[in-house]
Amino acid sequence: MSKKEPRVVGLRTRRYSALVSRILEEYGRGSAIILDNRCYEGPEVSNLSSDWCTNRMIRATREFRVLREGVALFGFHDSPEEFWAAESERAFVERLVAEKLVRIDRPRSLSPERAARIRRGQLGCTAVLVLLAVGFAALLAKLVL
Repeated sequence: MSKKEPRVVGLRTRRYSALVSRILEEYGRGSAIILDNRCYEGPEVSNLSSDWCTNRMIRATREFRVLREGVALFGFHDSPEEFWAAESERAFVERLVAEKLVRIDRPRSLSPERAARIRRGQLGCTAVLVLLAVGFAALLAKLVL
């Protein structure tokens, strides 16, 4: 797990292998790469570019994160369509945008984990239950009065 949860920016691309290759080039040395609950560090990271970095393999991956000093910098959960970058890496992301490799989806002020839970609908149920309870209480108050 990361030490702190950074603010993130959503990224959109269909060129997953090109994006991941660029991230591994720029951040691979000195970082830990998490792939489906397995951690790669040091010389193992360079093998990922040749062994794993294809659109097919990336689409089959459920979790990808790049951690540096315990801080998550890039990643996705469930699908590469949910790719994000930490706000602190905005300069690198802007270079990728200029190269037309990615588009910025929209700024998010959520942690990657919380954003993933929202996308999976795990937080939506609570909101619905609260709305139902408020609505029921209002209806009950009208009937009693």
